[in-house]
Amino acid sequence: MKNERTKEEDNKKYVYIEDIDLRKEAMKECEELKLEEKEVEFVNGNINEVIDRLNKKLSYAVVIYTKDPKKGYKFINLVKSKNVFVNATLANVEDVPRGENELLMYKNIMYELKNDIL
Repeated sequence: MKNERTKEEDNKKYVYIEDIDLRKEAMKECEELKLEEKEVEFVNGNINEVIDRLNKKLSYAVVIYTKDPKKGYKFINLVKSKNVFVNATLANVEDVPRGENELLMYKNIMYELKNDIL
């Protein structure tokens, strides 16, 4: 396993829409970030493909839009990113320090619970 300190960093913000019903909310989020001139990229595929793709680099921030709590927690636990969010805005990202061990990496995690989403 590649040590997190040697993994190339990526300063982009990634948005993964796992549940198409949440597309409108995700698109609104991306438009707001682009207005702030933030670099945002959509990632597509099944959750395992997306996690594998995101883990090629140490990303700055990622968000998954899903109604499935199991997929949300899987995303939080498996994606190697400084900021990992579920159904929440990427406007709250933090610059977290890099750790010595990828498995013990500090993450800023936000899991927003909304009655109309979950």
